[in-house]
Amino acid sequence: MGGLAGAAIIQLYIVVAAFREKIVQGILCLFVPGYILYYALKEKRARLLAGWVAGIIALIVGAAMLS
Repeated sequence: MGGLAGAAIIQLYIVVAAFREKIVQGILCLFVPGYILYYALKEKRARLLAGWVAGIIALIVGAAMLS
């Protein structure tokens, strides 16, 4: 649960940052799968991207441990 919550919070933060820069980028982050990765890499937000990936990995590891 912690991995999912962490990834969701960081993803929301990245989307808000994209909306602050340009509305079109925010919309793309919301609706185009994978665009959030492209945006985070393009805008050099590596720390946020690393946190997002860590949350996804924690979610996968937690799900694997439960099964």
